[in-house]
Amino acid sequence: MPSVKLFVSVMVIGLASAAQRKVKFPPEVATEIIQAASQCVIETGVNPELLIKFANYDGKIIEDEQFNKFAYCTLVKTGYGKRNGRVKLDKAIAIMPKDVDKDAVRKIMEECNEETGKDAPQTAFKIFKCLNEKSPVIMTMI
Repeated sequence: MPSVKLFVSVMVIGLASAAQRKVKFPPEVATEIIQAASQCVIETGVNPELLIKFANYDGKIIEDEQFNKFAYCTLVKTGYGKRNGRVKLDKAIAIMPKDVDKDAVRKIMEECNEETGKDAPQTAFKIFKCLNEKSPVIMTMI
């Protein structure tokens, strides 16, 4: 199980880019995410190599059905996502630090939350992809 936690931690950290401000998840949220993602690795059977590739994020989003299921599973298990794949905006905004322009982030989140895929996992992944491309803030573990 420690290797799964390492994969998940590295995966979330790997998303931050130079143009986006890195903001740490509150410790209790980071713990929730790691626990949920660890379960989702097992439940979805996502290839660990995809998690490593994702952790070494080079600006290219991984388009993979199992990875979509993993992202969706993690979103729903943490309570930040709905079963239809959409993000629970108020809950997601609530964990942002006080010095973040929450109105600007909300506007982008609302826009991205309109993304739609062929099913809930693909919808969640399209939203995730949109947020990573457009959000001025990237939430990280460290």
